Amino acid sequence: MPPAAAALGCVVLLVEDDRVSREALAGILRVKKFQVEAAASLGEALDSLDAGLPDAILLDLMLPDGTGLDVLRRVKAAGKAAVPVAVISGSAEQMIDQAVALGADHVFRKPLSATKVLAWLEQA
Repeated sequence: MPPAAAALGCVVLLVEDDRVSREALAGILRVKKFQVEAAASLGEALDSLDAGLPDAILLDLMLPDGTGLDVLRRVKAAGKAAVPVAVISGSAEQMIDQAVALGADHVFRKPLSATKVLAWLEQA
């Protein structure tokens, strides 16, 4: 199946507090036919999860009202291990290690490569 066909209907929750980064990545994902739910904060991300689980999550670890670790804990505690979660971080190793220990499936370091993100999503 061609990558664009695989993406049709795939919902990605993109949690990123930096507006420019969030809008740029969301735009790229939409061009590639992904449906994007964008969240700029922990609160928005948790609200989005309450409304329904996405097919994949791209999760910044440092948010203005908490950390992405709280989102990761919620997803994994709900028994939703099948939802692939990639963390996006420029954070310290300790926080990245915590995310991996909590069940993050992949780690993307900032600055982010949209090509690598797309390849991961198409596999996930």
